[in-house]
Amino acid sequence: MPEIPELEAMKNVLNWEVAGPATVSAEVRIPVSIRRPTNDEFITILTGNHLGETERRGKYLLNRLDSGHLLVIHLMLTGRLQLAEPSKRSASVLGGS
Repeated sequence: MPEIPELEAMKNVLNWEVAGPATVSAEVRIPVSIRRPTNDEFITILTGNHLGETERRGKYLLNRLDSGHLLVIHLMLTGRLQLAEPSKRSASVLGGS
């Protein structure tokens, strides 16, 4: 599990690289990783939505969406996110295999 300095670094990268533009598409590669809502609802909510500024609360990264939803990320045991250009994504991005 990542420690606070790593979470702060991830928060900063998300704010620099991801906040602002609308999400073009979303995919759930590991269905068990989404607690609520259902996987299909999660994809529908993210698609076309704008990600706001990421905040950290304890071991959670929080991101408010324009729709009013709150995206909560807890990195648990893997402790990683991957950021890649769409053309350079591999099966391993976002934990896929």
